[in-house]
Amino acid sequence: MNSHWVIVWRRSEADKIRAASQNDPETWQFQYSKVWGQVDPVYADDANLTLNQEWFFALVNFSNRFQYLLLDAGDYRGFLEGRYALHFDLSGRLRKGTNGANLTIVEAAFVDDGEGIQLQLDGRPQVTVWH
Repeated sequence: MNSHWVIVWRRSEADKIRAASQNDPETWQFQYSKVWGQVDPVYADDANLTLNQEWFFALVNFSNRFQYLLLDAGDYRGFLEGRYALHFDLSGRLRKGTNGANLTIVEAAFVDDGEGIQLQLDGRPQVTVWH
C-alpha cells in the first residue's frame, strides 16, 4: 500500500442525491469497477461502490497513473484528474476522458456497532476509520 493513497469521503445529503442522479448505467463508460484484493470486478452501481451510499473509499495510485485528483470537481462534480483530464462521477466511475478506468474501490464494513469502519486491504494491516 506504500504507493497508493486511499480516498475516504463521507457524502453529504446533497452528494447522495447527486450520486443517485448519476446512477444510470447507459451513461457509464465502464459497467464494472475493480475492488482492491478481489479478482472479479463488481457492477458499477453506486450501492456496490459505497458503504450505505454514504461512505466512499477508493485507491489512487499517484506514482504511476494520477498526478492530481480533486474532489468535487470536473464535469460530474465527483473527481477530476488534472494530468489526463479524466472526469469521474461521485461513485468513482470514469465519465469523460480517455486512457483511464473507474477508480479501484476499497471494500469496507461497519464495526463496533457502527462506531467504526474497517477497510478490507487484502491481507495487509486492517485500517479502521472512527467517526
